[in-house]
Amino acid sequence: MITIKVPATSANLGPGFDTLGLALDSYLELTIEQKSPNWFIKHAFGPHIPTDEQNLIVSSALSIDANLPAHTLQVHSPIPLARGLGSSSSAIVAGIILAHVLRNETVSRQQVFQEAAAIEGHPDNVAPAVFGGLQLSSVTEEGRFSSTTLPFPEELIGLALIPNYAVSTKKARAILPKKLRYKQVVQQGNALARLIAACYTTDAGALRQLVEEDQIHEQYRARLCPALPKVRELEASMGIHGSYLSGAGPTIMTLATADEIKRLQAPLTELQKDAIVQKMPISQQGYQIIQQ
Repeated sequence: MITIKVPATSANLGPGFDTLGLALDSYLELTIEQKSPNWFIKHAFGPHIPTDEQNLIVSSALSIDANLPAHTLQVHSPIPLARGLGSSSSAIVAGIILAHVLRNETVSRQQVFQEAAAIEGHPDNVAPAVFGGLQLSSVTEEGRFSSTTLPFPEELIGLALIPNYAVSTKKARAILPKKLRYKQVVQQGNALARLIAACYTTDAGALRQLVEEDQIHEQYRARLCPALPKVRELEASMGIHGSYLSGAGPTIMTLATADEIKRLQAPLTELQKDAIVQKMPISQQGYQIIQQ
């Protein structure tokens, strides 16, 4: 029996819109069971998530090879759906690996990354799911995807405030403006350059300040994620910085030390009582294939 593990991810990191993504220590686990007449996925997500070839995991696998033999699959995942924590990216990566495993193929992480990013349409979430850690991703003029691993301060841990409602990526993208002011673009590029420099100089303080300097998406998505300014106000009153809208939201991620997380968990829970406040360590490892 083979189990595929793929980490959750947190994309954007403030000024890293569509370019930065961080792997988290929370995993989708896909276990390949026996062959069956039709695809069947056992999961606990409820009736609105398909259990057949319409499931994103299976459809991703079939995009690699439409003639794969059908199997029964078991999926366990604590990654909440449509919350900005890479649930779709983890499913896509798991499906691609599933296809290659069923074909008895050994492929590189680079190939998995290219195939997953082609399905997702942008690389910032799939890159950390494949490679782990903090990834800086881009698309070349030829349409090929690229990703570079950035150093990440070891003392920082993710603390996620996960609201009890979903925000679809499609809706979150539709709310963005068609045009941006020249000043916004310059400020965004400047903040991203400084954030990358902070990674290489292991300046955790600068990095945490910079993830709060987005200019091109958070202000427009604020109506979908109204807790963000409240979280920042609370954390600033405690002398803590490092919060940003994870992916398309509505999850708000804070990069903090272990001691700060102890101080933050109760106030954040009190701030939004119907939300989940969850510590999410950074994963330096991407997907894993485990033979049992």
